[in-house]
Order: sequence, then C-alpha cells, then structure tokens
Amino acid sequence: MKPVQLSQLMSLGQTTSISIIFQSEEHETLSEFLDEHIQNAIEHEVCSRHQLKMKEILSNHPEQSIAFYLSLDFCGYYILNDYFRSLYFVDEKFFIRPIVESLLLNPEFFLINVSLYDIKVYRGEREGLDLTHHFEFEKISQESLKFKARFFTPEFMGVIPFKTMLAVKELAHKLSEQLGYSQFPVIVTGLEEIRNLFLQNFSYSGPLIDHLHEDFYEKSSLEIHAILSDLRHLLVDKYSTVLKERVKTYQRNQKLLTKKHEILDLMKANQVSQIIIPTLKRTSEESREDLSDINDLLFYLIKTEGKVEVLSHHFFPRNITVMGVKRGLSGNLSLLKLSS
Repeated sequence: MKPVQLSQLMSLGQTTSISIIFQSEEHETLSEFLDEHIQNAIEHEVCSRHQLKMKEILSNHPEQSIAFYLSLDFCGYYILNDYFRSLYFVDEKFFIRPIVESLLLNPEFFLINVSLYDIKVYRGEREGLDLTHHFEFEKISQESLKFKARFFTPEFMGVIPFKTMLAVKELAHKLSEQLGYSQFPVIVTGLEEIRNLFLQNFSYSGPLIDHLHEDFYEKSSLEIHAILSDLRHLLVDKYSTVLKERVKTYQRNQKLLTKKHEILDLMKANQVSQIIIPTLKRTSEESREDLSDINDLLFYLIKTEGKVEVLSHHFFPRNITVMGVKRGLSGNLSLLKLSS
C-alpha cells in the first residue's frame, strides 16, 4: 500500500470504492471499527485483505489522521494535515473531500522578517517556504556600536542607522503595494524595534499577523517553517474571515447558490465558477446523502478545472451544506485552482 495523490483518485473508474478515515492513536480498535461498518461480502474481502497493512501504517504515523482508499483492484493512503473524525464511506467514487480540505486549509501566506541587517520576504504554503525577496542594509561596524546611536524611543536606545530607517520605510511602502492585491495572510516578525518601524509604514488591507517578536535572521527556511506550523490555526482563521466577507459580497450581488440540485444543474451549464464547502469537523451532522452529493460536486468541478474553497465549519451558515457562486463576479479572487 502506497501514498496516493488526488489526481490518482480522480482518474480511477467507477467501482465499489471504500474510503476510511481513522486516527493513528486508535489503531488497536481498527478491527472493531471495520466490523461495525462492513455491510457485504465485497467490503469484507477488501478490508480483510488490507487490515494488517492499515494498522502498520497507522502505528508508524503517530498523532495523524489517515485516509485509506480501497477497492478490489486498488489500495492507497493519504496522510491528512488535520484531525478528522473516523469515517467509513462506500460509494462508486472515493471520498476525496478530506484531501481537498487538507490542501485548501493550508492557505498560502507571506512572511516578512525585518532584522537589523535585512528584510526577507517568504512565500509559504503547506510544503514549505520560498524566499521571494531579499533586501540587505548597510552592515554596522563594531566601532560604531560603541558610540553612535541613531534611533531613539522613550524606552529604548539602539543603533539603527538613518539610512536603514529610510530603507525600512521605503520597503514597507513598496511591499504594501506589491502584496496589496493578494489578500493572503501576511506575517510580520523580526527585531522588535525595527519591526515596529516597518509596521508603522506598512499598509495592508488583507489579514495581518503582527504579534510575533522572533527574529529569523539566522534561521533556515526549514527551521522557520517548523516554527510557523504552530500558527497554522491563526492562518486558517484569518483566511476563513476573509472568505466569510467574500461570501457576504456574493450574497449581496445575488451570486450565491445554496441548493445542491441548483448548483449541479448550473455547474453542468458552466454557470458556476466555484463551490464553497464546510470543514469535515461536523461530519456527524451531515447525512450520508449530503456527503455523497458534495463528493460528486467536488469530482465534477475539479475535473472541469473549477475552483473550490473550504470555510471553517463554525463560519458556515446553519442548515446549508454547500454553497456555489455564479459566474460573472468581477475581480481577481486569488482562489486556489485544483487541477491535479
């Protein structure tokens, strides 16, 4: 049994497809879980064939939720990036929603690190960080540190050369313009005094996280990404807040669809630009029919290179399981396109 990609699951033909979501810390109870949900001889044959390997994979990935995809002629698994409640789902197609959620609930973001010697701008995503801009300042000699103080505040006297102060202000304005249309979450951190100077001149209308006080000047991209993993919930909440406001805009412009059959009909007529689904945290509140219908919508939209977004379930309107957006809304929405 090997790891699978979303594109593999999308390309398989229709057959009895078993999708199982399970938590690694509960691997010893997998047999009981399967016995409780298996309903026919085909399911029993498929699950029995792979049960030992599933337990091994679960035990090798502590504190993870794992999605298993099984059929008579296919088996694979996907390590999810968040906690999902246990689920057993049988249909003609595999249940891809947890993978879609794992991909989309790791939104892209920018990290701006402001140190005494440079400003680095990183573009981050689920897999890691890429350095996109690097602006260096004039280095301060050890001699100047002894007696040249250029920057004063009531509670601090430090050495920030006047040229550096001007450069920080100029770069703050420049990055405000460059990042202004992205609407991705932006994290600003670094040496406190110069970071504050940067923030005073940085105007960003999108979601901003500016409470960090760690300077990443000497850290690698891998080290920074590992530290930022603890902030993932903040990024998701910021992303969801922006998406919630966009949903209100769709509603005011009469572009929002909330009935599944209407979304599917207009989707087939190429009149739906995207769908918005809630996180799977409330799986128990969704019926088997709702789960299957949303899965079908995801398959159809992704295959036609449409757009999907995931909104945290606590932001999602009550009694609505999926939302669609009619085509025709102007503006660059900066949405993630799932074509693979």
